[in-house]
Amino acid sequence: MANLLRRRIASLSGGERQRVALARTLLSSPDLLLLDEPLAGLDRERKAEILPYLEDVTRRFRIPTLFVSHDIDEVARLADRVWVFAEGRLQTSGATAAIVERLDLQPLTGRFEAGVLVEGRVARHDPRLHLTYVDLHGDEFAMPLIDRLATGDPVRLRIRARDVAVATKRPEGLSIRNVLPGRITDLVRVEESGFVEAFIQLREDRIRSRLTLAAVEDLGLEVGSEVFTLVKSSSFERGG
Repeated sequence: MANLLRRRIASLSGGERQRVALARTLLSSPDLLLLDEPLAGLDRERKAEILPYLEDVTRRFRIPTLFVSHDIDEVARLADRVWVFAEGRLQTSGATAAIVERLDLQPLTGRFEAGVLVEGRVARHDPRLHLTYVDLHGDEFAMPLIDRLATGDPVRLRIRARDVAVATKRPEGLSIRNVLPGRITDLVRVEESGFVEAFIQLREDRIRSRLTLAAVEDLGLEVGSEVFTLVKSSSFERGG
């Protein structure tokens, strides 16, 4: 924060003010941190500025932290466990990865927010192409560059079902960087809609694709079908 010390408060951006507030709190050596919507009111750029600091605080200082948010992306990125409240009542709780996957919680988390949370490690960076490659137990995903992380550092990726396409043959001449083989382990029809949730096993991780019923029938997809999953690099929502 050395570059902020001589600045007046009025000249600080929303993200910079949050960094100052966080640093001031840490100086008091707290036993517990309560972060009550610390990113509320910040635009996308300012959120991207402050999120790495929130990640760093929980890892470096090992302070138990209660993070309150309405944004499922923020929760997926920062939280290890989640308590879901609605109308003042606790609806459910559990590990973040399990909560993100649950179909029955979509009325609370958002219909198009379904997905999975997977954890891997940074395999390498390509500064020229502005890409970071993440190793997910032998499967490699390309995502936008996160050069503040070193090779081997842990990365949490949130992959939304709506961002995953499926092909029965390996496609050619495609702009999508992430094309990985897998096998369909489950097909769940979404009630009162034309959508089907396909769960696909990669090497060790499972991802999910939201397909139309028409696509499932046209491609002849069923449990056990061998497929290729397609995920755009730019679609990744990163976690911790």
